[in-house]
Amino acid sequence: MEIPLHLAALHSNSVALIEKLIQIHPPALRMRNNDTFTPFTLVFQNTSPMAPKILRAFLQADPELIEIRNEKALDLPIHCCIRRSGNPNVLAFLSILLETNHDLVNSPTCHGFLPIHLASFCSTAEVMQMLYNYSPSSINVNVPCFDSVAHLAACRKKLNILNYIHTINPELIVMTDNKCRTPLSWAVASRDSDCDFIKALCVLGPTAISKVQFY
Repeated sequence: MEIPLHLAALHSNSVALIEKLIQIHPPALRMRNNDTFTPFTLVFQNTSPMAPKILRAFLQADPELIEIRNEKALDLPIHCCIRRSGNPNVLAFLSILLETNHDLVNSPTCHGFLPIHLASFCSTAEVMQMLYNYSPSSINVNVPCFDSVAHLAACRKKLNILNYIHTINPELIVMTDNKCRTPLSWAVASRDSDCDFIKALCVLGPTAISKVQFY
C-alpha cells in the first residue's frame, strides 16, 4: 500500500509538490506503506539533489516525524538514513537530522546499535566522522554480542572505516571481546575474508596476530 506522498517522497525533485500533497491530505504524513515506512523515511532513498530540501519540508510540516520508528525493524529515521550509504545525499540528510535533534546520535536500535555502530559496518568513514563529531564518546561504546565499532567494521571489510577508527583510538583495532577475539579474529573468521584486507588490518594492529581467543 503506497499513497501519492510515499511515491513523491521516493522519486520527486519538487519541494512544491511535496508541500501541496501535505496540504491536501495532512494525515498522509504519518501513513505507512507495506514495509511500515512513513513518507518521511522514504526520502532517504531519494537521490535527487532536491531531496535534502524535501526532507526539511517534511520536518517543517511535522517535526515529530524524526522520532517515529519503523514498526518492523524498530529503526528511527536516523538509522534508516545511515543504512542508505549509497545515496549521494546521505551526509546532507544526516546533517539535517542531527541539527534538528542532537540526541539522535546516541539513540540505539532495538539491538543496541548506536548510529556510529551502524555506520561502522554499513556506511562510510565520512558518516562515521560526522557522528563522532557529535558524540566523541560513542566510538568507544561496545554492543553486547557484537562488540566494538572496529569488530563490526572488520567483519564487513571496511578498511577506510578501520583507518579512521585508528586515527581516533588505535587501541580499538586490537581490542578483544569477551571471548578474546580481536577485530582481526573476526575478519579471518569471515567467509569472504581476503589476504589483502587481512594484511592491511595487521598493519593497523600488528599485536593482534599473537592474541589468543578462547571459547
